[in-house]
Amino acid sequence: MFEYQTQIRMRNTDATGNLFFSEQFNLALEAFEEFLVSINRDVDHLLHQMEMPIVHAEADYKKPLQLRDPLKITLGINRLGNTSFSIFYFLFNLKTQEEVGSVVIVHVCIDSTTKKSIPLPLKLRECLERHLLQKDFVNTALKEE
Repeated sequence: MFEYQTQIRMRNTDATGNLFFSEQFNLALEAFEEFLVSINRDVDHLLHQMEMPIVHAEADYKKPLQLRDPLKITLGINRLGNTSFSIFYFLFNLKTQEEVGSVVIVHVCIDSTTKKSIPLPLKLRECLERHLLQKDFVNTALKEE
């Protein structure tokens, strides 16, 4: 699993000072970007050959996050398909030591020119496999909610 730490900033909050709901997805994608950099220093080269649009996203919100709350996002690969993969993100408030939310995002690999789905590039698949969650890990985590 990959861990990324950040802090809730003003741009992430609504008028009440709480995390605006859609910002949870932005924080997850920020963690994903750092994850890509950590597994492949040449991410730009990989992304010129293909694209990884989001085809499904869902989020659960367990506890509010407020301005300046320190946040740890832990991510793992939930599923690896032939042309797609899904990532599970746990959001953890470091100040309160509580899990505050989760996100699941599914990406599909497509050719940059034809925009048709393509198999996951071998190098990417190998990197993602190293971060694969144990079978039923996410289902167990979701049942605990």
